[in-house]
Amino acid sequence: MQMFIPISYFYGKPTNEIWQLNTDTHERHCVYREIPTRSQAVPGKGITGLSWMDDQHLVGCDFNRVFLIDTRNWETVKILADSEFNDLHHLSVVNQQIWLCNTGRDSIDVLDFELNFIQRYPLIDETTLQQRIAGTYEVTSGYYDDPIQVPSFPRRKVPDRFHMNHIAVENTHAPLGNHVVQAENHIKLENRIKRENRIKRMEQRVWATSLRERAILTVPEGHKVSSILEHSPHDGWMDEAFFWVTTVSGKLYRAERGSDFFSFECVLDLFQEAPYVGWCRGFYKQGDTWLVGITTIYEHNSRTTWLTQPLEQTRTGIYEIDGRSRIIRNFFDFSSANGSRIFTLLSAEPLHDITNS
Repeated sequence: MQMFIPISYFYGKPTNEIWQLNTDTHERHCVYREIPTRSQAVPGKGITGLSWMDDQHLVGCDFNRVFLIDTRNWETVKILADSEFNDLHHLSVVNQQIWLCNTGRDSIDVLDFELNFIQRYPLIDETTLQQRIAGTYEVTSGYYDDPIQVPSFPRRKVPDRFHMNHIAVENTHAPLGNHVVQAENHIKLENRIKRENRIKRMEQRVWATSLRERAILTVPEGHKVSSILEHSPHDGWMDEAFFWVTTVSGKLYRAERGSDFFSFECVLDLFQEAPYVGWCRGFYKQGDTWLVGITTIYEHNSRTTWLTQPLEQTRTGIYEIDGRSRIIRNFFDFSSANGSRIFTLLSAEPLHDITNS
């Protein structure tokens, strides 16, 4: 199996990389490397989302930008930097649209393939947003930036409400339910966008994983529509039969599709058997092969209360698992002295991922 592994780094100059991994031969090489400009770079941050747009182009995102990549020459061909992009976590391509998880702004943003805005679905009110942009909030954790020291909202780590990690979008052939995202007629977006769009009726059902709620949320309503998970979810991934979810603590859950409520059952507790542990994010499934990513943890904090192993036992890499026996086949180690990080996994074969990234 050929996979693309987006890599960024905790330390050193902010860098976006894409590595190609052959899980059969274990061969790997870096196919793409990009360094954001100084005015846009965020220390310790980098590429978080990657998806196929067509059989030649990828769309990716980092903390505050969305960018298009031509895989024929591995050149960045277009970049969108928006004044309200903050802590972008994931994107998904469905029906010629890019659905973007704008985590620090608590919104789901929808773009076309030219990186023009189609719609923005906020899960917070305008007053809360303006307070967040202005920096009139209490900094309760050392993780968040002081707005005096980092005045630029797109570069500032801010407290969010839901901390949406991943988007899952049901295709247009699925039955419509109570949480269908629909928008019609001409609407005027924010003045900063400076354009009007015709919003076509969209018949996808859209969900986001929420770290803070430990559940699945509808978009744009923000309603909980799943059982509460033991620990915070990260990836949300759909196949023909199931909605799959990983948690940061290394557990894999699934729930049957076809309902407006997802009752998840745990099908794998990876860290009970795995030699290395880490912040679990990145999931891909092909047949009976499961790939699960982990990232090195450097300190204990309120988000790692589940971690019982020593920090020295954490790594950055990808587990290959036999989905039938639950046996670990391989571990592909991507750890580095610069603190490599994995957010998502993508098939290097575009037809496998155009509608499910």
